[in-house]
Amino acid sequence: MYFMGMDGGNSKTICVIADGTGRVLGVGRSGNGNHQNGVEEMKANVNRALDEALAAAGVGRADIAAACIGLAGADRPADYEILNPIAAAMGLRRVQVVCDTYIGLRAGADRPHGVVLVCGAGTNAMGRNLRGEEFQLGGFGYRYGDFGGGLILSEEAFRAVIRADEGRAEPTQLTRRVLERLGYASVEAMKHDFLDRDLQVPVHLVMALFQAAREGDAAAIGLLERQGEELAMSAKAVIGKLGMGGETFPVVLVGSILTRAQGEPWTIRPLKEALAKLAPKAWIVKLDVEPVIGAVLAAMDGAGHELSPEQSRSLRSQLAIRNEQEELPCPTSP
Repeated sequence: MYFMGMDGGNSKTICVIADGTGRVLGVGRSGNGNHQNGVEEMKANVNRALDEALAAAGVGRADIAAACIGLAGADRPADYEILNPIAAAMGLRRVQVVCDTYIGLRAGADRPHGVVLVCGAGTNAMGRNLRGEEFQLGGFGYRYGDFGGGLILSEEAFRAVIRADEGRAEPTQLTRRVLERLGYASVEAMKHDFLDRDLQVPVHLVMALFQAAREGDAAAIGLLERQGEELAMSAKAVIGKLGMGGETFPVVLVGSILTRAQGEPWTIRPLKEALAKLAPKAWIVKLDVEPVIGAVLAAMDGAGHELSPEQSRSLRSQLAIRNEQEELPCPTSP
């Protein structure tokens, strides 16, 4: 019995083929998996990643018992009107499309139950209660109520440097860190170059925020604490909508701001304090495996297949996150 899980994001798509014991047999990779960035490109990439994984595993599409495709941009009914036909045309016997928030939750939970908070380039959150009811919020940007993630935090760091230079805010260590990262000799030169060329603030500038916070900079710490407060508000909204306050469940943290950028204690403390009041039986899990594992497990859930605790640990160890640049392992042939 073989299962397929796929994680399609804005910049990359990863597909994994595993057998019924949780052994990873094949991994495939391609580019953009978000249809909002181009439907035809997304369609080609998901099929390319699938074909690569199948070839590595030595199996065909007809051999897959169940599949789950977790996609960025799978947020509204209008999205599924586009995505479900694409999945149906992939030639798989049993395939479901879900939002990538769900596979993040499933990757960090022993069962399909809990809350997930995503904070990477952007932010969103979702939860699933014991009755199987789901609620998702965010993911549409600042205009629609979001705050934070790498894109917004980078903008905020850039703004803090401009404001400090002009005297509208206190001096900050962010000035040195931001200039170093962007390669400018002065704030004035940076500001005018961005204005003249209509440049966008790069998302990697968020790392300057963490560097300055570790140096005790008040402006940087304040921004990261606000991020933590926003995450706490998202958790509160999801838990409240689903009536999960008395349930026992994990709160899974997904995305580089939470899992790789070492944001503690600033981003995590407000969340811990909120959970102690909102859902005292909940606990925090930092995702330490690639989210695509959640798609593999969701595929197994859909087929009524359950791994043993040892098999589940083995599957997770094969898809562990080790560092920001490291790719998924290429398994040897069975």
